[in-house]
Amino acid sequence: MILKVSKEQAALRRQRYVTPSGAEAYVSTYMGSNAMELAAIGKPKNSMADRATTAPMAYLVEQSAGSTVEPHFHQVDQFQIFTGGSGHIGTHALKGVTVHYAGAHSPYGPIVAGPSGVQYMTLRRNWDPGAQWMPGAAATLREMPDRQHVAYTSTPMSRSAAAHISALKCTVVTEVIPSQSNGLGAWMVQAGPGAALQDNPALSNGLFWYVLTGGLQSDDSTLGEGACFFFSHEEPPFEFHAGAQGVELVRVQLPWV
Repeated sequence: MILKVSKEQAALRRQRYVTPSGAEAYVSTYMGSNAMELAAIGKPKNSMADRATTAPMAYLVEQSAGSTVEPHFHQVDQFQIFTGGSGHIGTHALKGVTVHYAGAHSPYGPIVAGPSGVQYMTLRRNWDPGAQWMPGAAATLREMPDRQHVAYTSTPMSRSAAAHISALKCTVVTEVIPSQSNGLGAWMVQAGPGAALQDNPALSNGLFWYVLTGGLQSDDSTLGEGACFFFSHEEPPFEFHAGAQGVELVRVQLPWV
């Protein structure tokens, strides 16, 4: 399975959402569905009984200025790519581009937005019924045998200027979350105009590409900044090409276990 969604397509599913503690956000759903979208349109979480049609999950959160999303956890592994605004997640400052990973049942946060708010993509391979808020959900964690807390936060990175990308003569790949033996990892990829980008989804339990700058040639069109791609592990190795202005993207692999 290969899915590809532009920023403009996702904007058609943009909904306002308010957390239980009052933090306001707008959520633009790229793939699948999510608890925030369901709440915004007045549907219960259990209305998504067929999980095969609700995964993978990809959505953009625009968290309002000065707001706080309280510490919580999810039941599945996830990446978050912070791409705009400022603030912090836990003790980590958010500026430029920051990649955060939280394993299933691994609490994280709070996410505190700065004066211009903060924006981030959330990426999951499987359906998740929504945030489990701390400290109220702590008892659930204590009852789980052999539970492990797994979380990584990358060093903040600057988004490259379009002129820099378009002048690249080679492809540059930078590891931003160290790769693990179970397939987990995250990378920044920068490529000049027309460069071939090859990948192999079989190495992970789901592979996402998120375009930061420039675009990717897909069939007869170019998907630009804000586009999101998902490749399931059943897909064979593939090749895309950078658009006329080159491309800068974040590549994340979800773990097998």
